[in-house]
Amino acid sequence: MRTNEEIKTEIAALEACKSYAPSHTAFGDDNHAKIDIQLSFLRDEIDEYEMDTDDYTDGERDAVMEAKQWRDSDSDEAPSAGWDIFKKQ
Repeated sequence: MRTNEEIKTEIAALEACKSYAPSHTAFGDDNHAKIDIQLSFLRDEIDEYEMDTDDYTDGERDAVMEAKQWRDSDSDEAPSAGWDIFKKQ
């Protein structure tokens, strides 16, 4: 499991992603909503068990699972790393 400091650092990184990640994909999916739900999960505002309801899209569930896998040290890639392709070089 990640430390509180690592989680705080990732939260700041995800917040920064919203400044350069496009708000929507070419297919109309809401990128910022996915970032927001990852932020909510990492802030302990929701848990993965809530994701089983019909209130969440598949994309939102996937975003939470990505954050959960990173938080639980099951993945080395931080959720914010997925948005790096949109950073200006």
